[in-house]
Amino acid sequence: MKSMHLPIASCVLGLTLSGCSALQTAEPGTDDSCGALQQTIESYDTGFENLRGKASNFNALTLYRAKQEIVKGRCEIWAWANTDSAYVCSLKAPDDEVARKRFDTVSAQVSECLGPDWQSETFERDRSGDDAGYGIRFTQPGRDVVVSVHTVVITKGPGTKRSNDLYIGSPGRLANSAQ
Repeated sequence: MKSMHLPIASCVLGLTLSGCSALQTAEPGTDDSCGALQQTIESYDTGFENLRGKASNFNALTLYRAKQEIVKGRCEIWAWANTDSAYVCSLKAPDDEVARKRFDTVSAQVSECLGPDWQSETFERDRSGDDAGYGIRFTQPGRDVVVSVHTVVITKGPGTKRSNDLYIGSPGRLANSAQ
């Protein structure tokens, strides 16, 4: 596989172009983002054990700071009662325009890093009949891991909020979160 660390690094840096407040900035967590993406995918089968940093325990969920971050300071490992784990990077977006630009850039570059052996499918997120965002899911035949780039729309509370997310984990867990 050819080295494609520059596209993801520039994509992560591109996340800051349309919204430059402190909450919007993102730095690559590594010089080789495509390599980090591949390593993270390979860690799925062990529940990302080698990537787990400091833990915060909750009832049915343990959150770990990710030791290897594709987006610096924005990635965690979510472990549900030791039955399932996901690697998630999230970044808030100030509006739909910024969220859409980030989604388009990141999904194209993740696709390039993954290569032609991965299939993609776009999807719309729905919450009780209301728009809850959109995404693209990447799968590889014969593997039980999914890579997803998605934008979540949150309408509870004042105003509409958006989050751009990179998810690596169980296809079933992603399907449940898209509702």
